[in-house]
Amino acid sequence: EDGNGRLHRYLLHQMLRLRGVTPADQVIPISAVWLRALNRYYDVFSAYSRWTTQVGQYEVHNNWDLQLHNADALTAWYRYPDLTQQATYTAHTLRQCVTEDLAQELSYLQLYDIAKQKMRAVVDMPDKPMRLLMRLLSQNKGVLSQSKRGQFADLSDAELSDMQAAFVEVFGETFSGGLADYAY
Repeated sequence: EDGNGRLHRYLLHQMLRLRGVTPADQVIPISAVWLRALNRYYDVFSAYSRWTTQVGQYEVHNNWDLQLHNADALTAWYRYPDLTQQATYTAHTLRQCVTEDLAQELSYLQLYDIAKQKMRAVVDMPDKPMRLLMRLLSQNKGVLSQSKRGQFADLSDAELSDMQAAFVEVFGETFSGGLADYAY
C-alpha cells in the first residue's frame, strides 16, 4: 500500500544499471524469483528493520509526522548497516534469475512461437484470439473447456481439435496446467 516494495525494486534495478551489471534498457526480472518465495523475501528484507522497530522509541502524530526519541541508539545502525544477509540473498536470486529463469523463459518463448505457427497452419487467426486460445489451452492441459468453447464459435470442431493437437504436440507433457511453468 505504501510503495516500499516498488521503491525497493526500483532502487535495486537502478543500482544494477549504475554499476554496469545491466544495460540501461534492460531489467532483470528478479521480482519473479522473489514472488515464488515471498515469505523468504519478506524475512530477509524485514530482518534489518525488525531490530529498529523493536529498539526505536518513536511516536507517529496525526499528520504522519514521525518523532524518534532515541536517535542516538540507532545512529550507528543506520550509518553502518550490516546488509550481508540482504546482499547475499539478492546475489543468489539474481544468479537464479539469470541462469535458470531466463533460460526457462527463452525455452517457453521458442515453444510458444512454434505452437502458434503450427496452430496458425490449421486456422490463420489474429494474434489476440490466438493468445487467448493458447492461454486457455494451457490452463486446461491442451483442451479448450466447454464453457469457453463459445468464444471460438467460428472454429469447427475439426479445426479446434487440430489446433489442440498442435498445441499438445509442441508443449507435450511439459506443462501441467499452465504456461506459468515456463513463464514468470
